[in-house]
Amino acid sequence: MTWDQLTWDHGVKLVDSLAWPLIAAALVIILGPTIRQFLREAKSVSFSGAGLEASANRDDVTAAAALGAAVQHKTNGGTTQRAS
Repeated sequence: MTWDQLTWDHGVKLVDSLAWPLIAAALVIILGPTIRQFLREAKSVSFSGAGLEASANRDDVTAAAALGAAVQHKTNGGTTQRAS
């Protein structure tokens, strides 16, 4: 194997290993604002892939926040405290 062939093989492997991450990064940069707007306006979002499942429902998050506020209110003796 010559030096030129060795260098060419390493160059091809480098480009091959960087191609998909660079494409994914470019898509995130290009589509980022659109994805953020979609997630802001979506009522529920779910994701499944690579052995991972995740979902979020805006109504569930709102209910959990209200429940947390009610529990905090009750533990403060039913009084509302002002921030100083």
